[in-house]
Amino acid sequence: MKNFLMCFLLLSTLFATAKAETETGFADLIVQYKQHYSFSGAVLVLKNGKPIFTEAHGYADDVELQEVTL
Repeated sequence: MKNFLMCFLLLSTLFATAKAETETGFADLIVQYKQHYSFSGAVLVLKNGKPIFTEAHGYADDVELQEVTL
């Protein structure tokens, strides 16, 4: 549940700032969440049904240290 809420918060923040943010702005925001909240996952931002930002961070498996992929 904690992970769901964190993803929801992250996506809500991205959606709210999508108009003002550039690709660099999205990347910076993700790095901040990763540093402060140990974010691990994939991010996809769409505009008019087309991806404008995709990025993966962290590990899909903390034991085997397999990175998250898109």
